[in-house]
Amino acid sequence: MKKIVFLLIFSISNLYSQNIISRNEVLRELMDDKESLQISLIIPNKAFSIGIYPLFYDVEDFTEQQCGDIKTNELKNAKVLAILKERNLLKVLYLSKGNNKYESIDSNDFFLGSEVCIFIQLTYDKGNSGVHQVFIPIKKRKKAKLLVKAITNIFDNKYCFGKFEKHL
Repeated sequence: MKKIVFLLIFSISNLYSQNIISRNEVLRELMDDKESLQISLIIPNKAFSIGIYPLFYDVEDFTEQQCGDIKTNELKNAKVLAILKERNLLKVLYLSKGNNKYESIDSNDFFLGSEVCIFIQLTYDKGNSGVHQVFIPIKKRKKAKLLVKAITNIFDNKYCFGKFEKHL
């Protein structure tokens, strides 16, 4: 009987441990999938965003207020990820929990979209972790402006990034 209980407990704990998401695993998948990486810079309180998509994605932006169809490639995505890494913005990755709430993969830390200056949404296609979208909050306006300026230098769309900065 003790053996059965032990096996049952071991099986259940093993089942749950397989479902734990690791930030390192998600980060590795994200860094390995520069080809399909989609980047969105979102100003939650102004409902303004910039969408950056791979060349092979067909995205049409029908609104005048948005800049949702900037094209990218692996090299440009690698540069954006390098900027995020240099600024220690990849140390804590968040998952959407609905209702404008985002929780850290590693801890009980969370943020509400309405409480940040901007947040970055990174979406990718490949990987086995079950995660294909993570979020990074930028709480301070000065830090957000510096980040946007650094990313602006990678892309040819000064109009959209200038418009984005004006909304900050």
